[in-house]
Amino acid sequence: MEVTIVAIKPRSKVLSDGEFKLNNYEILLEDNKLPCTNILLDGEPTHLLLQHLSAITGGENDRLKGKRVLYVPASNDETEALYCIPLDYNDICKPAVQNGHQLKAVPSRAAKFITLDKWMLNVINKNDRVNPIAIRLQSWLLDLHSRPGALKFLFSSPAEDRFKWSISNPAFVQNHPNYPFVRKTSTNEDEQLCKELLSLMMNKDRCNIVVANSLFGSSRSFKYKVDRLVRNPHWGKSPSRNILTSSSSSYNINNNIINNNNNSSYNNHLQQYQQQFRNSESNAISFISSSAGRQCMKNNFPLHKSVRLENVEGVRHCLALNYSVLQMNKYFETPLHLAAELGFRDILELMLEVSRVDINEVNHFGQSLLHVAALNGKPQIVDLLLQKGVDTELIDKYNKKAIQYCAVVDNPTANLQDCYRLIKRRFEQPTGYIDVNLMDGSCKRLSSSHSFIYLHSDLAELQLKSHHKPIEHLNSWKTSIIGQFTDQSNDKEEPELYWRRDVLLSLKDENLVNNAIAINYLFIESYYNYTKSLYLCNEKDVIFMSGVIMHLFYGQFNLLDIMIPQHMINKQNPSYWIRNVLEQYKVYSRKLDSNNRALHQLYFLKMCRSLTTYGCAFFTGYIKSKMKASSWISVFLGVNDVGLHALIKSFVYRDMMWCLVALDRICELHIRKNSSSKKPDFVISTKQAKLIDILMKKLREINE
Repeated sequence: MEVTIVAIKPRSKVLSDGEFKLNNYEILLEDNKLPCTNILLDGEPTHLLLQHLSAITGGENDRLKGKRVLYVPASNDETEALYCIPLDYNDICKPAVQNGHQLKAVPSRAAKFITLDKWMLNVINKNDRVNPIAIRLQSWLLDLHSRPGALKFLFSSPAEDRFKWSISNPAFVQNHPNYPFVRKTSTNEDEQLCKELLSLMMNKDRCNIVVANSLFGSSRSFKYKVDRLVRNPHWGKSPSRNILTSSSSSYNINNNIINNNNNSSYNNHLQQYQQQFRNSESNAISFISSSAGRQCMKNNFPLHKSVRLENVEGVRHCLALNYSVLQMNKYFETPLHLAAELGFRDILELMLEVSRVDINEVNHFGQSLLHVAALNGKPQIVDLLLQKGVDTELIDKYNKKAIQYCAVVDNPTANLQDCYRLIKRRFEQPTGYIDVNLMDGSCKRLSSSHSFIYLHSDLAELQLKSHHKPIEHLNSWKTSIIGQFTDQSNDKEEPELYWRRDVLLSLKDENLVNNAIAINYLFIESYYNYTKSLYLCNEKDVIFMSGVIMHLFYGQFNLLDIMIPQHMINKQNPSYWIRNVLEQYKVYSRKLDSNNRALHQLYFLKMCRSLTTYGCAFFTGYIKSKMKASSWISVFLGVNDVGLHALIKSFVYRDMMWCLVALDRICELHIRKNSSSKKPDFVISTKQAKLIDILMKKLREINE
C-alpha cells in the first residue's frame, strides 16, 4: 500500500492556538513532491515511515528524527493513506551520506523545506492529484488549531525521550541529548561505570517467558463469556439524596451475587431499598433540627435539596436556620432559581417573603427568575413574578430577554405559549421603570415611583413625589415648569432625570443605612456637591476629606480640582494643599488599611453629614442685606432640616423668622434674625421662593 508522508515543522518555537496561518509552517518535499513509500496493508506504519524519513534526509548522519506518526483523517470518498510526522522547529536538511562519501544531490531532487502557503499555491497552479491531499491537510490543521492544547501535544517530544532525559540513571547518560558535553566533563572511570551499570540492567531485564496478546493494538472483535454478574442496587442513586436521614441506613442492603438467569433476588432487594428511601423522607425535619444533621446538610446544600423535593416544611426550617436563598451549588443554581425552574410556586413565594431579596436577582448566567421560568415553561411562576413587579426588560449574559426564550421555539408547548402571552401582556402595559442619571454621569434603571428622583437642568431642579409622572414632567419642562420657577430663557434647556438624596430624609434615618449600593449613591451626590462648593467647610474638613478621596482615587493627589472645592483652591498656594492633603492621605491610609471601597465612602459621608449644608435641596436666587446698603448677590440657596443656607451664610430655624412676599414676577423671603425686629435683616429674591417656603415649613415641623 502506498503511503504519502507530510513531514511538517513550525517556523517558530512558540505556537498559539487560535488563528491558523499557512506561512507559520514548513513541509518537507522530495523531488518537489510529498515523500511516498510502500508499507504492508496490515503492518504497523510508525517504524517504517520514520525509517524512510531518516533515509531521505541523511541516513545515519544528521538525519531528521520525527517525533511521532499521526494519521490524517480522510473523508468517506478518499482512499489515499496520508500520515503526518511532526518535526522540531530548528530541524534542517543536509545532503545524504553513503559509505562516508557525500552524494552529489541534484538541486531539483534534493529533500528540502518549503513554507506551507507556497506549497499550497503550487498545488493549486498545477491542479494535479495532490490537490485533495492539500485540502485534507489544511482541514486537519484547522481542526487542531480549534482544540486547546492540540498543537502543544503535536510538536512535543516523544514520551520515550522525555522519560530517558528526565531520570538520573547513569546507565542512560550516553542517550542524553547533551551527551557530548557530559562526555567532555567526565573521566574514563565514569564512562566505564556507566557501561557496567547498563550491562547489569540488561542482564536483569532478561525474561524467561514472553506472552504476547495478539489482540492488543488491533481492531479485531472478540467474544467474551460472563461467569457471574454483580449488581449494585444503589447504582444510579446518589448517596447524598438520602442525606436527610441517618446515612447508615442507606446501604444496609447486602449486595448479592446473582446469576444471569435469576433476577428475582435483585428485584426484591431493589423494591425493599425503594420503600426504605420513601420512608426515610418522612424523617427529614427531625434530622434538620439535629446538630449532626445541620453539619451534614451544610456541606450538601440543604435548602437546594428541600426545594428539589418540594418539601415546604424543610424549606421553612432551612430559612429559619439562616440558609441563604442566593447560595449557589456546584451547578451554579440558587434555591430561588431552582424553584422557578421546577415550577414550585408556593416554595418560591415563601422564600421571597421570608428573605425579602430583590425580585430581579440573577444567577451565574445573568438570568433572572423570569428568564428561568420562561425558559422552562412555568406559567404559574411567570404569573407570580409579574404580580410582584419583576423587570421584564432585563438582559442576561447571552443578550436575551425572558420573552425571547419562549418566543423563538419552533414547536412551543402549551406552557411556553402561556408564558409568552403573560409576558407580552406586561410589555403592552406601561412599564414602571425608567432610566435615571447619577451625579457622576452614570445611569441606573429605577422604579418611577422612587421618591429620590429629581428633574434637573442648568436653571433649576425639582424633586418628584411618588405620585408624579417623571416622563410627562420631563416633556412639559420647557413649556410650563421652567417658566414658572425661573425668569431665564428656556431655549437651550435639556432637562434630565437624576437620583438625588430625599431632602425630607432625616440624618437619624440616613445613619441607619448600611447597604453598599445606597452608600455609593449617596457618596456620588455628596462628592459632586462637595467639589462644586455646595457644602460649607473649613480647611481642616477639606484636608480630611481630601485624604479619603486620595484613598478612593489611588494617589491622584496632584489633581486638586477633584479633591478641593472650587472656592478654596485659590485661597492658598497649590503647594499648601498638596503638602497637607498628602500628609492626611498617609495618615488615613495607615489608620484604615482596607480595600473595602464602601467603607471609605462611608467615612467620607460621615464627614459630609457633619456639615451644616448636607442634605440640602438647592435653588438659585439673589440676596442682599437690609441693615446696610448693598447690591443683590447671586447665590445658591440650600434648604435642609437645619435651616436655610444662602451659600456663604446660614440661617437656623430656631434663630430666624421669615415671611413670603409676592411681587410682580418674583417672590421674596424676608428673614429676621431677631423676633423683636420689625424690619427684615436679609431679603432673598427668587422665583422658587414658594417652593422654598413650603419646604422650610415641612422640615421645621419634622424637626420640632
